[in-house]
Amino acid sequence: MKAGLTSIIIINYNTSELTSRLLISIYKHCDKDEFDIILIDNASTDSSVEKILNDFPDIKIIENRRNLGFAKAANQGAASAEGEYLWFLNSDCELTEPVLNKLKSALKEHDNAATVTPKTVNEDGRFYSVCRNFPNYRNILFSRGSLLSKIPGLEDYAQTYTLGDCGEATRVDAMAATAMLVRREDFDKVGGFDERYFLYFEDTDLCLKVNRQGRECYYVPDAVVKHELQASPSSPARRILHHHVSAMEYFLKWYPRRVFANLGLFFMLTLNFIFQIIIAYAGMSRNTRR
Repeated sequence: MKAGLTSIIIINYNTSELTSRLLISIYKHCDKDEFDIILIDNASTDSSVEKILNDFPDIKIIENRRNLGFAKAANQGAASAEGEYLWFLNSDCELTEPVLNKLKSALKEHDNAATVTPKTVNEDGRFYSVCRNFPNYRNILFSRGSLLSKIPGLEDYAQTYTLGDCGEATRVDAMAATAMLVRREDFDKVGGFDERYFLYFEDTDLCLKVNRQGRECYYVPDAVVKHELQASPSSPARRILHHHVSAMEYFLKWYPRRVFANLGLFFMLTLNFIFQIIIAYAGMSRNTRR
């Protein structure tokens, strides 16, 4: 492990143009001698590897023969990383300022912090929360995309799961791995991401494991990353399915004896899955007719 070095870990799956944009922004806004880059390609079919190797010959690329999902690919990157810090960056992110310096400063300021995350904004600059309370059987029903959170009068319950913005660095329960910076020693101590999750909830699971070790997660709002939401070429149905399956996996892992509660959650997640599929494809149909 190299003291002070940050290993930037990027998972690529058919996002060649977005990944290239991210890489350009990293070289522009990060100090050259303080980072290295490890890119894991999950069996892309869009010539991503060839293009990235040609344009960025200095980065390390791990090519998978099939799509292993986020958690497993991220662990591959961590296993081959040499940095004291691991920075997981979604391929559809873009840096517009020296975010890494701000995040590392926050880690140094808060000795008990294992992970930190910047503020995430949409393409139009609007805040999009990546922080949340730990899921429980009540608040998970009011997550951002849930059926119940769309019912008039119940919108405020969404705040019991998804957290709003803050004016200063703030301890949070959990964060998405969109742009999560984690101390390597903390990541290794909890065994990295749990590979039972193909996509989604592996980050919340990691934060819970960190918390149970007496360590903390912090949201750093003065560091900002741009994130192009749902830019992955995966179909909406696959993304929605993975999200609901992973939610169920999380509760089965951490609350295995809550049999009836888990059955009830499975029923609610099934209903919500159907609801989200209808909404997603109805929207696609309207856009096609325009």
